[in-house]
Amino acid sequence: GSIMKKFYYLFIASVLISLSQVSLSLSEDLPRLDLSKAMNWEDKGIVYGIGDEKAYYPCVIFDSTAFGVKSGPKYKMWYSDGTGAVWVGTSKDGKKWSASFENEGFTGTPHHVQVIYDKECFGDCVNDIKYKIWYWDKNVSIYSIDAIKYAESQNGISWVNNTPITQDETDKLVTGESNDWNKGSYGPVDVIYQTEASNTGDDPWDYTYVLFFNGTNGGNEITGLAYSTDGRLWTGYAGNPVLQNSPLAEAWDNDDAVYGTVLRINSGYHFWYSGGSGPADEGIGYAFSLNGLTWTKARDPIFHITDDNADHREKRTYTPSVVQGRRGRLRMFYSAKSSDGDYAIGLAIQKR
Repeated sequence: GSIMKKFYYLFIASVLISLSQVSLSLSEDLPRLDLSKAMNWEDKGIVYGIGDEKAYYPCVIFDSTAFGVKSGPKYKMWYSDGTGAVWVGTSKDGKKWSASFENEGFTGTPHHVQVIYDKECFGDCVNDIKYKIWYWDKNVSIYSIDAIKYAESQNGISWVNNTPITQDETDKLVTGESNDWNKGSYGPVDVIYQTEASNTGDDPWDYTYVLFFNGTNGGNEITGLAYSTDGRLWTGYAGNPVLQNSPLAEAWDNDDAVYGTVLRINSGYHFWYSGGSGPADEGIGYAFSLNGLTWTKARDPIFHITDDNADHREKRTYTPSVVQGRRGRLRMFYSAKSSDGDYAIGLAIQKR
């Protein structure tokens, strides 16, 4: 009897120890960027504007090595002007920006651009391609996959190899079919490049290129997910769409949940997105995921067009481009349309 009791107590003790180890493991795996930090931003106002001309849909990259230029700028920002021109500016601190250069080499009318950079030339430096871009061509019907295009560049200004992306015939990004959530698309939302991907299986995060993209039924705009080995041929995720408009009539984003940035920080995925109860330009929200596939939204937006003391973004507040800058602090560059109708790019900084 005493031997059985000893065995019983040892068994219970071992179970308790195992549970405590599991609990500790889960605690350590929780992302350091918790909900309060992910939602807590200070709006610094407009940091880039060009008067009567539009500057919006920013895509910002921060590179600690200054893009290979000694003492060069660590920030680069691509944006649209709404007329089919794409521009890029540079900055050392993310606050003061140089005059922008117009990009060249595109086909069609590019808009909603997403750029990625890799100093290792994406594994092949023969042609010295260090920048890749995906964009929506406004000249092409949104109900065709041909409306999403791809190009490459050595310097992020002059682009070559422009071509429409293609899609898997079974798991499509754009169907063209009535009533589908992804009948059409207004282009990329965000692109993530992963150097060590296995490129096997059906989990998008096991592939070299991960694409969050705009899907529309002709009314609502929501977010889908796709994956690729080369950035040209894409397969839609079987669990699409991954971020939808909220079903509640009173929700601030009950029509749209789309343009934004996805960052993997520690053990979690963070999505700052655009939403609205009409167009997708009424506010910026936040969603979190443990696996990058299933997302949970915060109820309230971070910023909204109805915010007090926000004349500079009273008509539009959307398209957050979020980067981890110096010391890992987050910076959010967003599109703003003022009460006077000016389109410019604003900056918000994560509060400490």
